[in-house]
Amino acid sequence: MGCVYNRSTRTNPVWWVKYVDGRTGYAQYRRIGPDRELARAVLVKIEHDLVAKKYDVPTGPPPPVPTLAGAAKAFIERRSAIGKDGQPMRRSWRYDKARLDGYVIPALGAKHLDEIIDTDIRGLIDSLRPILTPQSIRNCLAVLSRIYAEQPRAMGLTNPVSLLDRADRDSIGPAWDPKASRWLKASEVRAVYLAMPELSVRTPWRAMFAVGTFAGVRTGEVIALEWSDVDFEAGTIHVRHSIGGPLKDDESRIAPLAETLGGVLTEWRKVSPVGSEQMFPPTTGKGRYVKEHTLGKVLRAAVAERKEAKLPALKWYEATRHSFASRWVQAGGSLSKLAEVLGHSTTEVTLRYAHLQPGNFTAQERALVDVDLATPKVIPLATGTT
Repeated sequence: MGCVYNRSTRTNPVWWVKYVDGRTGYAQYRRIGPDRELARAVLVKIEHDLVAKKYDVPTGPPPPVPTLAGAAKAFIERRSAIGKDGQPMRRSWRYDKARLDGYVIPALGAKHLDEIIDTDIRGLIDSLRPILTPQSIRNCLAVLSRIYAEQPRAMGLTNPVSLLDRADRDSIGPAWDPKASRWLKASEVRAVYLAMPELSVRTPWRAMFAVGTFAGVRTGEVIALEWSDVDFEAGTIHVRHSIGGPLKDDESRIAPLAETLGGVLTEWRKVSPVGSEQMFPPTTGKGRYVKEHTLGKVLRAAVAERKEAKLPALKWYEATRHSFASRWVQAGGSLSKLAEVLGHSTTEVTLRYAHLQPGNFTAQERALVDVDLATPKVIPLATGTT
């Protein structure tokens, strides 16, 4: 890989080191001096560092290990930093800060990251179980795990959350279960929609409800939609931002524009405020966006009006995004495609809807691996002259 050589006389040697830079592929030279053994030692060190860099092995002394409180502070500062759009780089940083300040740091904040082990995590779970829901406990562990994932590899840390076994995770309790949560079926979607006021400048509720329940868009994302996000010809909605700034999963995504939803948005555009790029500008003329709590009031009023339909008392999320996902899966839609449409960051979230699948596999999926094993028929050729 390299060599040492003398570029002067035997009586007055000047030893040099020659090696190949792994990044550029060019030969590099380094003058050492009259000491041949020092030149050899330098070559060994250079070769060691080049190999370590190739395989991403830390070569210098490991950086100091911070306490959990210090690492959490740096984690939140990075997530709340202002980005190029003038908004925090992560919309969910406030939720993460609340979880850390309220539950994780009081229990483990004084310990250094290399001192926290799986036993400490089990103790944290036991202390949180009486005061938090299972999903909230999982959210706290997820934040802690992300803090470890962002530390330099040179620290050689082991993520204690990853050491939990299945029994530990089961002890947290069941996560939110879509099986126990109601969702709107087709007839109920129609009943809720018709129970809302007709579209006008001050009542965009039907259109907002339609976007949520036909495209699976989060409430904050519905409110922040712009007309440029909708492509009527392609039949898509480009979800790019939320009222809190960046999207929860930090990446834009494409949602389907169903034919019915396209018709609703076309009607809404005819009566919506002229010249507004916002699809749903504030109805009161105050503030920048429609208030989320207003949508809940409208939904409750619509359900109360249609008493004969016996509609369930649902939250806006359940009536829109959750109902969309449930109808998608029950109709045979792909879970992987659903994850893309909803913008789920992990497959575990989408798998909560797997119980609604009409079967384990669709006919198209089974056909992908199907082989016809019937014996081919041999048709004899006719003989004779013509």
